[in-house]
Amino acid sequence: CHGDAMNPPPAATKPAPKPARSRGSSPGPERAEEPVPCITVASGGRVLIASDLHLGAVANAATEAASTELARRLERWNGPGVVVLAGDTFELWAEPNNTPAKALRSHPRFTNAVARFAAGEEHSVVVLAGNHDGALGWDPELAAEVNTTLGAAVYHALDIEITTGAAVERLRVEHGHQLDPHNAFRDPSKPGDRPLGQHVVTDILPGIRSSGGGGWLNDVGALVNHDRFPHFVASRLLYRRMARHLWWLAAPIAAVALLRVALHLLSLVNSGGTAGTSLSRLATAAPYLAVAVIADVVLVAIGLAIAARRAVNALGSITVADKADHVAGDGDADLNAAARRRAVELHAEGYRGYVTGHTHQAELVDLAGGFYANSGCNSAVLVERPARAGLPPIFRPARQSGWIELEAGAGLHAEVWLGRCFTEPISLLERLAAKRAVSPPSQPAIAASLAKHSNWPERSRPDNGRRARRFAAASISLAGMLNIASALTPPLRGRFSELLRVFSPAAPETASFATAAFGIGLLLLAGGVRRGHQRAWRISLGVLAASAAANVFKGLDVEEALLSIGVAGYLVANRSAFRAGTHPDSSRRAVRILAAAGAVAVLSSIIVSAVFHVGFVAVGTGFAGRVLGLHTAILPGRLGALSAAISATGLSALAGSLWLAMRPRAAAAVDSEGDARAWTLVQRHGKGTLDYFALRDDKARYIWGDTVVAYAVRAGVAVVSPDPVGPPDQRASAWAAFRRHAADNGWSVAVLGAGEDWLPTYRAAGHNAIYAGDEAVVDIAGFSLDGGRNKTLRQAVTRVARAGYHVEFYDPAHLDADLASQLTAMMGASRRGDVERGFSMTLSRIFDPRDTGLLLAVAFAPDNTVAAFCQYVPAPGINGYSLDLMRRAQGDHPNGLTDFVVIATIEELRQQGSQALALNFATMRAVLAGEGNNSLSRRLQRRALQRFGADMQIESLWRFNAKYDPTWTPRYLIIDGADQVLHAGLAMASAESLWELPFIGRLLRPERSRGQT
Repeated sequence: CHGDAMNPPPAATKPAPKPARSRGSSPGPERAEEPVPCITVASGGRVLIASDLHLGAVANAATEAASTELARRLERWNGPGVVVLAGDTFELWAEPNNTPAKALRSHPRFTNAVARFAAGEEHSVVVLAGNHDGALGWDPELAAEVNTTLGAAVYHALDIEITTGAAVERLRVEHGHQLDPHNAFRDPSKPGDRPLGQHVVTDILPGIRSSGGGGWLNDVGALVNHDRFPHFVASRLLYRRMARHLWWLAAPIAAVALLRVALHLLSLVNSGGTAGTSLSRLATAAPYLAVAVIADVVLVAIGLAIAARRAVNALGSITVADKADHVAGDGDADLNAAARRRAVELHAEGYRGYVTGHTHQAELVDLAGGFYANSGCNSAVLVERPARAGLPPIFRPARQSGWIELEAGAGLHAEVWLGRCFTEPISLLERLAAKRAVSPPSQPAIAASLAKHSNWPERSRPDNGRRARRFAAASISLAGMLNIASALTPPLRGRFSELLRVFSPAAPETASFATAAFGIGLLLLAGGVRRGHQRAWRISLGVLAASAAANVFKGLDVEEALLSIGVAGYLVANRSAFRAGTHPDSSRRAVRILAAAGAVAVLSSIIVSAVFHVGFVAVGTGFAGRVLGLHTAILPGRLGALSAAISATGLSALAGSLWLAMRPRAAAAVDSEGDARAWTLVQRHGKGTLDYFALRDDKARYIWGDTVVAYAVRAGVAVVSPDPVGPPDQRASAWAAFRRHAADNGWSVAVLGAGEDWLPTYRAAGHNAIYAGDEAVVDIAGFSLDGGRNKTLRQAVTRVARAGYHVEFYDPAHLDADLASQLTAMMGASRRGDVERGFSMTLSRIFDPRDTGLLLAVAFAPDNTVAAFCQYVPAPGINGYSLDLMRRAQGDHPNGLTDFVVIATIEELRQQGSQALALNFATMRAVLAGEGNNSLSRRLQRRALQRFGADMQIESLWRFNAKYDPTWTPRYLIIDGADQVLHAGLAMASAESLWELPFIGRLLRPERSRGQT
């Protein structure tokens, strides 16, 4: 830990004499090439980090409330600790005449609490220079005021070493303005350095005021992200300026109501004469006038709403800067993205965490071993909330208090405390327009904890129209079933009699057939609507409109017609959720089927007319009528018996073509440039035991930022495996981008073999996780063949070694041609089919020069022929390798040959300094092992697994791995929703080629013996 000679670091939190603090000293260095001051915290100590108080020379409601909350927290403090005021403690930009001494005098309770804390034993206080109080970095007098009044040292950045029961954790604390190009100083030691943010605060924002209307722009200074200023203006323009005049639309309705009352009273007064009769007639006509006025007002209101929405959206679409990332469920730009990237960089340098402020966006997020925390702010903010129906977001002023607390216990505990008190009520229109969002309580409380694996902010689940698609598909299915039921039931006698007064009996008969056809069509279209296909949406609208008409002509079934119209209205209202394309071949295939059906019908008509000596026109007309459900054209002779068959054939052709037209798109082919970049990113960021398998040749790869998502489309489901590979700070945004990509193509999403560290991201996106099994990871340093429990394994390995077998290791990318041909022949002899199977945990290729860093272990028999081999792919995350292929030659070889290869590999990796070796995946291991509850469903699962275990090698594979006493790493199946369980299961079974497993082959081909399979 380093300190500045002029301003030494505060005392360590342990019983030791506290060094004297220099008065008027300048803060420590901010530039990266100079050492950062460091402070140590002993086990049992705590650290409080708060920022962005913006204390002015005169206290306001926001600073008074926030400073009071911090003072209360310090007054209740027990034990050793450190307080870090991490930047922008004082407002020196907007108030050029302000000084730390003036600001602290205006907040006496906060000043006294901090000073008393600093004077306590084993206590220290550090103040970091921010951008609004950047003068602390170059003005010794201002730094001296802080030092004298609070007893605090002043720095630009601070390292904290916290001693826990497990290790010494190192953290970096900065204000964070250094990562913001609008507010970063070129040289923080020069008083003339004025970044763009200072000009905005001192020159631009003070001039933005509104005259009249209650000052609808006066709180613009509390805007968290100044790039959202156009959206703020659009929001206030709609909700505060335009909405206040909407009450005028009620004036015509009120006038008509008053007119009706007046006419009624006058008619009563003059009830005996002609005038009374006329007034009575006018009063009777008044309701119709009211309906007309209301309809006119509604049309005017709709027109005004559309015009206002377009106007404010045009204003809100103005962008001041390029902010591509957005927080899910919040309108604020993701201003912490750069800080999270910096946290990942620091974690690679050995830091456990990174804490900043500056952005006023409190955050606590686990970054795969490290973490990033933002203390938020202790000042006035404008909280932005998204609105419904594409309306501008709502900006609501609030007072916010928050800080980060760290505690050194058995491990490092981190908590974000947050409180938010809204300072003005929300209007009725804003309340109706605002979407629901998670908000902290009014008093500071724990919003998230690293120990409980909870993050803040709680990302709302991005819908992307999924809820609308699900409801639309369910509604269309219901309408389809009701249409079929309506077609199969006779119409009501009274309604049918009224219908026959206008139409001939052929019309209801034809409409009944059409209703059934439309019902079947809606059931077929429901799947495409569920996937968001635009073509399915368009066809569904037409079918719903036609089915409404058919229900009316069938028997005046107004209820079914209204249901169809209501579902069609819902589709129109949510049209933005249906934008996915379909397979480019779908239309051509559907047209070909219809053309083939028409050609068969024409050819059949010619043959029938020739065989039965009847007119071709009569036969063709009868056939065409039966296909369309029309029975008005009579088929001559015995051909009338074919009516049902002809109708069924035509309906099947229409249904088949409709189903083909709804096929989802296939995955796009990976171009050479994208594939090369994917290889680079996987080799750079791939750490997990399955990450290298993202480079399989049969997987498409979607790249977002530096993250690679490897997937394959099966049965309309994008099956992802492994977990996306990339920087931890991009997880949420990359997964959201891939889900949008899948939605645009009409795919559901599933993940095969997901790891636990990705579960929070999946669950935050609304997915469900299903336990699938465990991956066995052997600790190389701790593994040994000694002891009674390893006696069987030790004897097997010894027996194979005495038989003259030995293992050699190779790089499979540079393998001798003769040895490669022997291994290839051995693989083909022991494999069913022509290709290597697998999707999530197998590379399915061998001896490819692109695969660098792989390890090949080959076991040779005493006659130097190949007896077995194992191929491993690199797994930097465990500092070792992960099993890819495990093959054994057919023939008379001793038992334990595979164990012999694995043990030899463990010894080889031990000599190389590797730490772990990942072996096979044990399906549903915890169920087979009897772990967890012993409920009836759990016992049934265990019995079913044991029943099929002999063929699928479920239990035997688990017991084979268990011999090595591995650490079991759970793996999961991730599905898009509970309604997609079967669909995703079929897709993942297809991806893993489970259809050719032995027990399925035995069920389909019982004549094959078990030995042959």
